Amino acid sequence: MTVKFMYNGLKADGRLYKGFWSRNGYVSGEKVCMETITFYARGYQPLPKEIGFNVQNDTDIMTDYIDSDSVRFTPDHANYKDALQAWNLQEIRNAKRLIARYEKKIAEGTANRHIEKYLQEARERLAKLAA
Repeated sequence: MTVKFMYNGLKADGRLYKGFWSRNGYVSGEKVCMETITFYARGYQPLPKEIGFNVQNDTDIMTDYIDSDSVRFTPDHANYKDALQAWNLQEIRNAKRLIARYEKKIAEGTANRHIEKYLQEARERLAKLAA
């Protein structure tokens, strides 16, 4: 099964499993990894087990706790660079959308007094991500 890492999900054999990427810390027993990239599937759509990743789902029917499938990529994982690239593309896209929203508010005259600062921070974040 071929898997492509997209900004908005994982594409396995031509089918896109939508979701979002998160860069966060992960604690597993005594091991702490602050560079973990996690993919969370959207809409409780199950990820195929054939993709070759350790798919995690903590759903507990007895307590009515429903969880989405997720996959963690630590720096020692073979696909970590692909996951990091997908997370980076997602963050660049989000920063561009935020900049466009702030610029539109300024052009319309509906901006609050802090919007210039927020716009500058978003531009700096985009420059840092694009580097």
